[in-house]
Amino acid sequence: MTVHATSARVARIAQGILDLPTLPTVVAKIVQLVDNPRTSAATLAQLISSDPALTARMLKMANSAYYGFPRRIGTINLAIVVLGFNTVRDLAISASLAERINIDHDGSDPMADFWDHSVATAVAARMLQRQTQNRQVGEAFVAGLLHDIGRLVVARYLPEEFHRVQDALAQSQEPLWSVELEVLGMGHPEVGSTLCKHWNLPEPICESIHYHHNPLGLEDNRTLACILHVAEYMAHRSGRNPHIEGRLRPVEAGVAEALGLRRNTRGEPDMVWYLERLQDELQRAESFRDILLGRQTQDREEDGHAF
Repeated sequence: MTVHATSARVARIAQGILDLPTLPTVVAKIVQLVDNPRTSAATLAQLISSDPALTARMLKMANSAYYGFPRRIGTINLAIVVLGFNTVRDLAISASLAERINIDHDGSDPMADFWDHSVATAVAARMLQRQTQNRQVGEAFVAGLLHDIGRLVVARYLPEEFHRVQDALAQSQEPLWSVELEVLGMGHPEVGSTLCKHWNLPEPICESIHYHHNPLGLEDNRTLACILHVAEYMAHRSGRNPHIEGRLRPVEAGVAEALGLRRNTRGEPDMVWYLERLQDELQRAESFRDILLGRQTQDREEDGHAF
């Protein structure tokens, strides 16, 4: 592939990112407020409540079994109190994505597997955030949801090359990002990171997406990238659309050490233990995923669950 051809592809993708819808003004302000330690719960609630549609969708997601609150969350104020600032921000970004970024609501989208994989990775990332020693990382869910967003950009703006990548992946034992480098001269992590910067998302999210296949390539602040790396491996191993990333390599020892992952009797990262817990998390997240993807789902009171 010539330098000129690669540059042309980069230019087309860059223009495609600029053409994509930006995050709504309200969501962008939510991200800014949550990032500001001086923000009060009342200020955040007032901003979110100014958008009734966003508020309704966020509350529906907050009331899914995934968050497990024992009674109904009826207001954004209560959601902030019981779920916290970071989770409310995650809900806002997730709800916004559901409306704006190519999620098909009738199940016919050929990229539907992509979103199932993304949600599974997000759930795994949030679980790892809670279960490892790195509890200070607050962006894990959003980073997991967006980790492969670069694939959507390539699919939309370079459809011929996208199908060439898919064909090559089906015949290869290499991971997706490696096949992309051969076919496109770039990988989806780089594209996704660029899109997240265009959306003015927090820098840790952008960096972790860029380095989620090579987290040790980051010199500093690599915790979130390591979580994302392991989360994607777990989503792959969980059986949720395992073909989507091709052959993923095992979790590197340095990554497991950086996160302080639990070890088995052989001294290896105990992925069996983590995968067993992920299956429980994924089952609890079914209704959340259906709401996010616009699939038909029942409210918890209709299912007979108590609040």
